[in-house]
Amino acid sequence: MNPQISRLPSLVALRAFVVAGDTLSVRRAGEFLHTDHASISRHISNLEAMIGSPLFEKSGRGLMLTTFGKKYHRRLRRAFDILCDATQDARAARPRVLSINAMPGLAHQVLLPAIPRLAEVLSGWKINLLTQAMGQFEPPQDGVVHIHLRYGAQDRLPPEMIQIAIYKPRLFPVASPSFLDRHPPVTTVEEMFRLPFMCSDTTGLWERWARHAGINHAVSMDGIEMPNTYLALQAAALGQGIALGNSILTSSAIKRGELVELLDTQISIDSYYLVCAARDLDGSPVMQLRHWLETELMEVDGSAPPQPAETISGNAG
Repeated sequence: MNPQISRLPSLVALRAFVVAGDTLSVRRAGEFLHTDHASISRHISNLEAMIGSPLFEKSGRGLMLTTFGKKYHRRLRRAFDILCDATQDARAARPRVLSINAMPGLAHQVLLPAIPRLAEVLSGWKINLLTQAMGQFEPPQDGVVHIHLRYGAQDRLPPEMIQIAIYKPRLFPVASPSFLDRHPPVTTVEEMFRLPFMCSDTTGLWERWARHAGINHAVSMDGIEMPNTYLALQAAALGQGIALGNSILTSSAIKRGELVELLDTQISIDSYYLVCAARDLDGSPVMQLRHWLETELMEVDGSAPPQPAETISGNAG
């Protein structure tokens, strides 16, 4: 280490001098550095005292650099340009992070198995996969893009957020073969609701599905409560009751014979949505992720052509 480093003036004083030399104004230097002009003057005075030579002289109402000040300013300006370039390169070299907060079923059934393929599509981005409940949106961060993936549109989005509909799957009840073997055959929605079933949330999705299935009167909705659809489907696969799932989340279990679709309905209610800050649409992988997800969901579904999803939307409230 060069021992002269310890005898250098403070970086703050050197920066004040460089900016004052650029602008030839203590006041404008203070505005540029977001400090008062008295602080700029004090830094320059301390710098002059330390090096033992004046750096500025009066020129009418303004300032001009002395002969020594011009030479010193040129060399310091080159040094600060090197510092700026080094800092910019360091920022550019930082790993860019794509933080994807997905609903548990989508995370486990679709994203987790496909992470290697997604990493190839989004090369240069570090992918963080989370399954936290969607609450407050994260504040903007340099180098980090936050994305939420959810089923159903979000009401009353903050004005800086947008949501993009990706894919609209079918929605239907499922149960395990062992469960169906233990109970009478199900041929109608009314018969189905007489059997044990799983409620995965409090959004009224079962009620909405029943209305789409032609039930216009009240039906019992006293099923076993589960915190999310993913766990409700897991419980259904264990033979604990009937769950309401979509063609994305049930695809693998149906192929393995762990779940069976009931009643053969053709009902689509909500879409999967990508929610992010509007500022992240440009210069980030949001749209790449959207198109990749559309393809992945279509391949996972495979049961029918997808329903048309809505276009980009802003505040749903």
